[in-house]
Amino acid sequence: MTIFKEPEVAHIMMLYYIDESEDKKYVLSAIGVPSENWNEAFKRIKSFRMDLKNKDGIRLAKELHARDFIAGRGQLGSKIVTKYRRAQIFKEFLLLLASMNDLKVECINVYLKDYQNALDRLVNRIQRSLQHRNTQGILIFDEGQEIKIRRTLRRMRAFNSIPSKFGSWPEGKTRNITVDNIIADAFFRRSCDDYFIQAADFVAYSLLRKEEPTPKIIRYGLHEAFLSLQPILNTRAHEDDPYGIVRK
Repeated sequence: MTIFKEPEVAHIMMLYYIDESEDKKYVLSAIGVPSENWNEAFKRIKSFRMDLKNKDGIRLAKELHARDFIAGRGQLGSKIVTKYRRAQIFKEFLLLLASMNDLKVECINVYLKDYQNALDRLVNRIQRSLQHRNTQGILIFDEGQEIKIRRTLRRMRAFNSIPSKFGSWPEGKTRNITVDNIIADAFFRRSCDDYFIQAADFVAYSLLRKEEPTPKIIRYGLHEAFLSLQPILNTRAHEDDPYGIVRK
């Protein structure tokens, strides 16, 4: 009789939570969390939300949607939260994410005019990061673009033409590099039910307002909030950009 044996070393996987923000261009942001550190990362975000509940009356179950949150829209809980305080909370949330560099959390960001192009670039950068880590990962998106995202991933598993940054590959100008380190179809979650999706939304909005600031955003210093994420930014995603932002 064959006796099943537990593996001696657990296989670490990456979970990428992805959301978008848009104005003149699209931002897609992915927060990657190693499976072995997921519980600790979640505990830190949950603790942050508990502090907001105790200090500001913001309900634990209240979705924090970055654009509406900064604009002052919506009842958050039992207390009035001023726009100034909301801006502070926004910055504090990003600092919390940045502090997770000890958990090997990473952040990959794309800023492009076209959504489909942005999605392709983001998936390719996640694939490269997984190859670098020598592991596999799954993608978890906010709801809303299910059909387009599924079709994109399935296509990229079969055919994914990548140009060489040096001009050409030995076999020609492009090479078919499929996204084999990303497993299964993408998963979709309602952002109101997932703290990590809400975190990705805050990251995406902070990059959008870094690139496309408004007078109100500048007044509260939010045009510089994205810079606090430097400890977890994957700068290999685009080495010509100091923050690894993929722009082309």
